[in-house]
Amino acid sequence: MKQYPGARRSTVPLPVQILLTLLLAAVVVIGGFIAWLALIMLGVKQFSQLLAGLGLLIVAGFLVTRIWGLGRLRTVSLVCGVLLGAVLLTGTGYGLYNRYIDGIPTVGSEVDLNEYRPFAEDSRLIQPEPASLQLEGELPRLDGATALYPIYAAAAEAVYPAGEYPWYEGPVQCNKTDAAFERLIAGEADLILTAGPSDEQLSNAAAAGVELELTPVGREAFVFFVNQANPVEELSLEQIQGIYSGRITGWEEVGGKREAIRAFQRPQNSGSQTALQRLMGDVPIMAAEEEEIISGMGGILRRTADYKNYGNAIGYSFRFYASEMAAQNTIRFLRIDGVYPDADSVRDGSYPVSNQFYVITRKGEETENTRLLKEWFLSPEGQRLIERVGYLPLA
Repeated sequence: MKQYPGARRSTVPLPVQILLTLLLAAVVVIGGFIAWLALIMLGVKQFSQLLAGLGLLIVAGFLVTRIWGLGRLRTVSLVCGVLLGAVLLTGTGYGLYNRYIDGIPTVGSEVDLNEYRPFAEDSRLIQPEPASLQLEGELPRLDGATALYPIYAAAAEAVYPAGEYPWYEGPVQCNKTDAAFERLIAGEADLILTAGPSDEQLSNAAAAGVELELTPVGREAFVFFVNQANPVEELSLEQIQGIYSGRITGWEEVGGKREAIRAFQRPQNSGSQTALQRLMGDVPIMAAEEEEIISGMGGILRRTADYKNYGNAIGYSFRFYASEMAAQNTIRFLRIDGVYPDADSVRDGSYPVSNQFYVITRKGEETENTRLLKEWFLSPEGQRLIERVGYLPLA
């Protein structure tokens, strides 16, 4: 084997050199996986496999030169040190950048539902008025959208017997819109409160032989919001369709700064995504921005990204959810066609994007208590409760 001038000749026997090299290869594979996981934990989400692999290869290269006596020690050490330093600096930079990104406020689907559970002393629920309906016996199993949990949790406190009603089990759950429809179709829930179903949810019900009965019980504004620093304060419905179809890509096209528009969406079959689809009509919606998440098995999955309040971002939700449950003092609601989304503009119909929400049951399969509760939501008591929570009643 060729020896470089000044290189240290290896005194290790050839079989030992081969064995050490094989062991080193195994260590590199295992160490690379561990380094990748470590980078993920440190916030280096992008290029984590590449950085981990490069770092381990550099270390392995250095050790191989020592095992086989290749190259000058000083030269090899310098080259490997520079390369390894570059990898470490790159990884540190990515980690700090991702930590900065993670620190930007979000408006997503994660709300502490424990703050709204019925009969809890520290609950943020309104104190319901005494109700003429007091249910006993087999209680209707409730579920629904996160944004509407304060309504049906308050209804449960008004008409259900006092007790513990955690949101994740029992008769008053909140599994979000898509899962609530799945449970209703499967017969695991009796009554859900959501916005209208998506085409896919209607198709799933029909495939299961279930007819859904939709009973409107209230209204809510579908709102769009931006970072407070964004100078754009108003969009038209046509401009919103242009943004979410991908036809309008820069804020300067709608009176803002020369920046690319970062348009966030919600997951398929969520209540707000279904509302966007209805607003868009026949206009195709562009692909949603996604983010990488790490599964419990160490793999990478992709999901629709929650709204992150970048200076050039735009997102949407329902008014009460965005202003109360996930309140952010760094976002600003946009006027749509010149009208600001508040209770008055939704009540008088001047705000152009308001949606009804519904009590939804399995038609023809309602228990007596389920029927009574559905009728109570339409009663003056139920409508006052909806208004006191912060939504708009039907009338």
